[in-house]
Amino acid sequence: MRSIEAAAGERKREILAQATAEAEKIRKAALARAATIREEAMTDARKRLAQERERTLGQVREEGRMELLKRKNAVADRAFEAAARKVLALRGSPGYRAVARHLAEEAIGLAGGKDLVLHIDPGDRALFGEILRDLGRNCDLAADAPGAGGLTVTTRDGRILVTNTLDSRLFRARELLKGEVFTLLSGG
Repeated sequence: MRSIEAAAGERKREILAQATAEAEKIRKAALARAATIREEAMTDARKRLAQERERTLGQVREEGRMELLKRKNAVADRAFEAAARKVLALRGSPGYRAVARHLAEEAIGLAGGKDLVLHIDPGDRALFGEILRDLGRNCDLAADAPGAGGLTVTTRDGRILVTNTLDSRLFRARELLKGEVFTLLSGG
């Protein structure tokens, strides 16, 4: 009986040793798998974090670019407004006669010079009447275009229209010079 018990005890120890060894193998495999899963999760998290960082940085860059553009536009607007105030104040200055004459010569030349009607501000009627006499032109004057100064010339039949007002010239200058103003504001 003792030998059976000794053999059974020995067999029990062998089974327990095998079970312990097998459990240790399973534990090591589980730890290795857990380490692999953890590393994959960390790699994924790093990738997502890097992508989120790049997206956020791109968004911040775009917001910064838009804010800079907005500020450049504001500065350009203030510069053009100041220029407009100076140009529009020209009407009350002694130099306005020379400017008005130039505007008239240019517009009449572009319109073709025959059967023309000069549309002017009512306050400029006498001035443009003198300019037409000085130029030796026989054009009709229509004081039907209130504005900052200058004139619009049409043919009597209305087929040709040349706008040469201070307002229209300011608008064209703004469009032409906006790029240059932005270049200057960018340090160029």
